[in-house]
Amino acid sequence: MKNTGFFLTGLIVGAATGAALGILYAPQSGKETRKQIGEKIKELEKELEKLRERLKEKGAEMKDEIKLKIKELEARLERMKEQYKNAPEEA
Repeated sequence: MKNTGFFLTGLIVGAATGAALGILYAPQSGKETRKQIGEKIKELEKELEKLRERLKEKGAEMKDEIKLKIKELEARLERMKEQYKNAPEEA
């Protein structure tokens, strides 16, 4: 999960940097450049929101999976505990 976050952050920063440099070095007026930068920022904000939602969903999925694994482990430990308690009586 940590690596995914770093990758997504790098992807967003790289896209933003590339877009900004492309716009700044384009031969056009300042007004057009500012307009284009504003549009790109809005696009990046939308993309960031999509990524944020996907991360929330993945986090919720992982949380549910972890809870299930913990319950399974607790049940397994309880069975082992019962087997251990009963083992001396059987011997």
